[in-house]
Amino acid sequence: PYSPPVCYLAEEKPPSVSFADIVLSLIKTRVHDNTLITLTFESSRPVDIHPSQNCVLELTEFLRKRSHELLDWEEDESTVNDDCVRTWTVSTPPTPDAPCILSITMRAIKGGLITPILYQLARSVDPQLTGAHINVADLKVCARLRGVGGDLPVPEPLAACDGGRRLLWIAGGIGLTPFLSLTRHVTNLAARGFGVWDVTLVLSTREPEVMLSLIQEAFVDGRQSLPDLTFSIHVYSPRFQLSESFPPFVSLIAHEGRLDDSGTLFGSVGAKFREPHICGPLPFVSNAMKSLQAAGVDPERVKRERFTY
Repeated sequence: PYSPPVCYLAEEKPPSVSFADIVLSLIKTRVHDNTLITLTFESSRPVDIHPSQNCVLELTEFLRKRSHELLDWEEDESTVNDDCVRTWTVSTPPTPDAPCILSITMRAIKGGLITPILYQLARSVDPQLTGAHINVADLKVCARLRGVGGDLPVPEPLAACDGGRRLLWIAGGIGLTPFLSLTRHVTNLAARGFGVWDVTLVLSTREPEVMLSLIQEAFVDGRQSLPDLTFSIHVYSPRFQLSESFPPFVSLIAHEGRLDDSGTLFGSVGAKFREPHICGPLPFVSNAMKSLQAAGVDPERVKRERFTY
């Protein structure tokens, strides 16, 4: 397939670091439910990825060759010219202790090309849907890293005398993924005594159990009390069963149905005095923006990331 080099607009900054030589090897898979999986990769050299950033992967070799060796499936003619390049948010970025390990949590998109095949691969090694991390390094599945991006700001610590950080994270479905890495970042800073944090996460999802489990795992140490961190989670869902055990600094509030555009919730959490960030599908982002404006939030202050599926 024809895949021309990337050209940048005059106002855009091309990446200052080349990723052309970096290969990501799939080392673990985990199936969460009928559509969600987490894939863990090991890079051929350390990669600098900040919390909430995404990575651009090229999976040509996997899709055109290796997947056919591992799975029974046939390509449609309409996919011949697909460049096999996809962008996903990194849910667990590399750390100083593991500079080459990163994880991506993704949803298998109905009618998609690559995510259903990746899901099928993960399901093939965990047919009982145990939810365990399965070592798949022997499958020799690889991807090439083409870039790193994402502009949700990484919050820096502020002391109590400077007011601390008051954050508002709003996630629709799989739009939770950037906030998973940000949760790890904030919790790690609070555990080391850096800054005072007040975080409100508003999550709208049809899969509350899975999403809450991912959030629970994102806390660095769920056993300890962190006096400089307050973390409130508001969950909007058609159904809800509280099963996760959260750290003492976390409060969980359940709401039936969907987040409306009245601004009532955002008014109650003091959204005007927080740093609001949104990630989710476009209809969700549009509705959340209406609700924020109804609560008196200046739309220019809202950081947004959206996707089209």
